[in-house]
Amino acid sequence: MGLAWKLLSEKSDDPKRIVWAFENIMKGDQLLTFPSVIAILITSFLIQDSFHFPVYFISFPFLISLTFIYSSTIFFTVVSPLRRKIYGIVVLAGTMENLAKTDYKKLSLRWMIIGLAELAPPVTLLILSLSQLKIADSSVIPA
Repeated sequence: MGLAWKLLSEKSDDPKRIVWAFENIMKGDQLLTFPSVIAILITSFLIQDSFHFPVYFISFPFLISLTFIYSSTIFFTVVSPLRRKIYGIVVLAGTMENLAKTDYKKLSLRWMIIGLAELAPPVTLLILSLSQLKIADSSVIPA
């Protein structure tokens, strides 16, 4: 969602709209992303504990937990600081001419690529785990 806001704001060629988009992306992360990551990690470990899987046991719940830990680490250490840096550049630039003189485009592209790469492993494992659920027990998912 944040990526869509960013791309739409860039089409306007108005730094104020880009600032608005990044402010709302940051608000969305604070209200939705951070609590969701914590809830997913806690839930995945509780599920493993409920099924008595040892932490080192390689299973889909464990792999999903690992990928969310990977994604969370990348998000908190790379994506979020990069987003704040981009936001600061846009606020200070004030105009599109000034923004063109900065590293905005390079940092923005890096933010998008790393952000998508951060989401790829958990989404892939989620799709694989859902396909395994359907294959393992077709009665779980109604036809």
